[in-house]
Amino acid sequence: PACARLSPATDGCVYTPTQDLNWDLVALQLAMPVEALQHTNRHLNPEFIARGATLAIWRGRGKAMCRGA
Repeated sequence: PACARLSPATDGCVYTPTQDLNWDLVALQLAMPVEALQHTNRHLNPEFIARGATLAIWRGRGKAMCRGA
């Protein structure tokens, strides 16, 4: 499903930004490590999140994958 907004409670959804976003700012809004967010979204540009991109917010998978990487 689509994420309504980015917050510490956001999980298990896809967010589509209407403007380019900074990874650090998004991670701050989500209260999660940048590394976990990027690990779950390897298909995205590592420099920034482009407008219209498909940003997956999946906390459990991101944490588990980062530990095992």
